[in-house]
Amino acid sequence: MQASTSRPADGRASLYHQFWSGLLPKLHETQPQWRRTRAPSRKNWMRFKSANPCVKYVPSFRRGGRLIAQAYIDCKDGGAIASIFTHLRVTSGDLEERFGGELCFDPGEGRRFASVYADFPGEIKVEDTDRWPDVQEWLVSTLSRLRDSIDPEIEDL
Repeated sequence: MQASTSRPADGRASLYHQFWSGLLPKLHETQPQWRRTRAPSRKNWMRFKSANPCVKYVPSFRRGGRLIAQAYIDCKDGGAIASIFTHLRVTSGDLEERFGGELCFDPGEGRRFASVYADFPGEIKVEDTDRWPDVQEWLVSTLSRLRDSIDPEIEDL
């Protein structure tokens, strides 16, 4: 008899795929410019375009039961990353007012990226399937507000 080759991660990949499959149609309704993103990920994150090629909007399940919606700043030019992040940090008051809540600013010290993000309130894991509708609703609202707050600031940078 042969040992099973499936791993727990395979099950989790399937759960991520199901979760993102449920999120995409809801997100496409409110953010038509993201309709080009059609394939649900099998990873703990997805990526959506912004007004600046160095910035992507990324919802992501994190270790420790965290979920974030972030503007992920990453490009080959480290100076551009620093410039975009600094601009967003300097305008944080206006950003948070437009966003309608507190944002976290991570300069990515020692890494090749920076981010501006909002945390899901409370612990959540992809295995919590009974909570998916509320989590997806939070992501649609949060990603939309994040994009509407940040895109005007970065489109000309």
